[in-house]
Amino acid sequence: MLLMAASMTVFLAGDTSAQDGGPESAPVGSYFEVEAVNPGLEGLAPGANLETPQACVEHFISASRRDDWRRAAAALDFRLLGKIDETRAAKLAERFFFVLNQELWIDWSRLPDRPDGMISGQSLGKPNPMSGQARRSIELGTISLEDRDVPISVHRVMPTNGEAQWLFSPHTIDNVGAMWDIHGPSWLAQQMPSWARQRWQLRIPIWQWLGGLLSLILAPVIGYLVAKLIQRWIIKRLEGPAVELCERLLWPTAASVTTLIIWLMMDWILGLPGEVATVIDPLTMILFVGMVVWLAMRATTFFVQQVLETKIRDHHEEESASRKRLLTQVAVARHVVLLVLVLLGISVILVQLDVFRTLGVTMLTSAGALAVVLSIAGRAVLGNLIAGLQVALAQPFRIGDTVYVEGNWGNIEDLTYVDVIVRTWDERRLVFPVGYFISNWFENWSKKDPYLIKASYLKVDYGADVEAIREKFLELVKNDEEWVGEPDTPEVLVTEFGDETMTLRLACGGSNPSTAWSLACRVREQLMRWLQQAEDGSYLPRRRVSLREVPGHASFRAGEETEGSTEA
Repeated sequence: MLLMAASMTVFLAGDTSAQDGGPESAPVGSYFEVEAVNPGLEGLAPGANLETPQACVEHFISASRRDDWRRAAAALDFRLLGKIDETRAAKLAERFFFVLNQELWIDWSRLPDRPDGMISGQSLGKPNPMSGQARRSIELGTISLEDRDVPISVHRVMPTNGEAQWLFSPHTIDNVGAMWDIHGPSWLAQQMPSWARQRWQLRIPIWQWLGGLLSLILAPVIGYLVAKLIQRWIIKRLEGPAVELCERLLWPTAASVTTLIIWLMMDWILGLPGEVATVIDPLTMILFVGMVVWLAMRATTFFVQQVLETKIRDHHEEESASRKRLLTQVAVARHVVLLVLVLLGISVILVQLDVFRTLGVTMLTSAGALAVVLSIAGRAVLGNLIAGLQVALAQPFRIGDTVYVEGNWGNIEDLTYVDVIVRTWDERRLVFPVGYFISNWFENWSKKDPYLIKASYLKVDYGADVEAIREKFLELVKNDEEWVGEPDTPEVLVTEFGDETMTLRLACGGSNPSTAWSLACRVREQLMRWLQQAEDGSYLPRRRVSLREVPGHASFRAGEETEGSTEA
């Protein structure tokens, strides 16, 4: 059921006015001139107040709620139905009220209470073009049939010998039979006893209250049972990843089935009155679409993870470069697909609620302001989303790459909508905005080739034998099982002279950053043990202190020998 808010549309002179007036009327000024109003039915409601559009609708609804169908029929124009008696008029009024109550929500704030039907005020921040103009026809809304929408309108008629009054238009009443056939009481409603059809709170029949409560209780139970049955059926026929998929989709499936049952119960089976359905139907529909989107997102995430686990195993192997590229593209694609699913769900909701038609003008007029608000409030989020797409296309890094950023080195572990997670060598997680890697520099140690040269810096005494240290370092590296061999050539270079020490750069390569790191750590440890023993540790840094005789000092006067120097 598509429900729409009443849209007070003015029908001016021309084809539309002629339609509402009927074949025996002619539009004159602000009313339709007729010979007589419902001839033969003058005694339905003598003295009824039908002077304004609001009074006409109020008269019909108040009389209908008292089940005074004869009096309610006085607000209807039966001219297109020919000559009818009071019994048939009352029956049509009863059926029309049922359909009106079920399918239409009337916006009373926009229904004029003036005989001339004038309106005042502004529309969408601009003066209403019909403000200050008398009207002879006002549309309250539309009720859908199988092939078209029927406008529900009131119009102002002026009999030859009488006063002007507002009535539901003859074309509206002429379609009561067709609307009753489609929107009349369901078979279930007709089987209810008289006490159950009595209207209670919010003018909802008792049986609908009970049915709604029962559906809210049973729907979750049925939804869970259906989800379990589907899970068991799939598990019996499939194995492996399908079992895990069923476990992950159990609750989203149960929630989707539950909301679908509630939606169908409220919309199709119970048939709530229009004023209540205007609120309940959109809520249940939104919940159902949300659960389906949740289900689709869970399934998408699962399939992506399966691809990642089966296709991408070792990010540090040389031959895994293409896999890491695929991993990054799949990770970005997953987030794009999830975002598309959310936007698709929102679009379905907007279309079903008819928001594009009722709020289209508002959205267009406020598009500029909305763009400014989004550009300010969502600048960081949108910037990171765009940066994520740049990463997927340019790929300055890939998931699994080893990077050195902000004084830390680690592997790119995950890429989300707005951030990049770096797992450091000591199992810390550094979270950076995606935009950081677009606007700042960083080191990618495995961009082209995972092979990496790791350098260590050693300070030794000036008396150290650099050549002996070089030979020992080469020996230690080449004897390590993780040394890659040729073409890597370990080297020792003197890179700096200090006041008391000189600095040696010891470099060796590893097949990947992790191997290079562990190799360098082991070699440093072994080299330090050798330095402590070589030449009684004389290669290690030492501080020299010179002592000289000071005239007048006590030791000098005692004749003690103080010349010379000591080393520490």
